[in-house]
Amino acid sequence: SWISKINFAVFSSSRQHGMSNMVDLLGHGCKLFLDPTVSTWTFFKRIGVEIYSVHELDFSPIQARSASNNAKRIQAYFSETRLKRDLSTIFSMTLGHDIQLEEI
Repeated sequence: SWISKINFAVFSSSRQHGMSNMVDLLGHGCKLFLDPTVSTWTFFKRIGVEIYSVHELDFSPIQARSASNNAKRIQAYFSETRLKRDLSTIFSMTLGHDIQLEEI
């Protein structure tokens, strides 16, 4: 319950750390600041989540519309339905047919 009380989170590392914490924070409407060079920046932008650069810290509250949109996108992407679909796809692949491995 304490995560829902956090308004801002700053992850200034240039490497990916705390992905599940970021997902949880975004899902609760937190304003998240990331280093734009880290891979999670690209991931969140790709799925339409509004995040902010650690190089431009602005601790004004996130707009309710942005927080709500972020929460919806996070919930849709990390849903049980999507997990089941993705796992089904993975486990139905045939090695050497659906998955091409690089020859050594």
